[in-house]
Amino acid sequence: MDLTGDFVAPSIDWYALSPYVVLLGGALVLLLVGSLTPRWPRGWYAMLTALTAGTAGVVASLQFAVLADDAPRSLMKGVLAHDRFGLLAVIAICAVVIITSMMASDVAASATGDAPSAVADGAQTDSLEPYSLLLVAALGAAIMVTANDLVVSFLG
Repeated sequence: MDLTGDFVAPSIDWYALSPYVVLLGGALVLLLVGSLTPRWPRGWYAMLTALTAGTAGVVASLQFAVLADDAPRSLMKGVLAHDRFGLLAVIAICAVVIITSMMASDVAASATGDAPSAVADGAQTDSLEPYSLLLVAALGAAIMVTANDLVVSFLG
């Protein structure tokens, strides 16, 4: 009994999935490279997190501009919705990730001249786990917002 003969793989629009792929790739690169290299100076994990979220936000905003003329559609046989609301939510999620990563690394406080508590105590390095977790949480939120099925929204 051959069950694989009836299987038809769904067509995948990789450009439409690119904001999700960027967030996942950034989280994996941050976790892998950060784990295999010595500790990075303070703020570098946050900069890579913000750069990843900014790239995903720019890609989503480019898709948002193009989607103004196109009708909303579904991706991967109805698993995800590709519409203006979902893309706007992905852009907002990426903006929140940028702000959160900058605030978490005390970059905003050091730019204003305030002495952050962690720097005042002598700690000159960050931990990478919160930043990779932030990117994975943003990916889950983006999948939850664009989910076209109840099961996918629980998995997101």
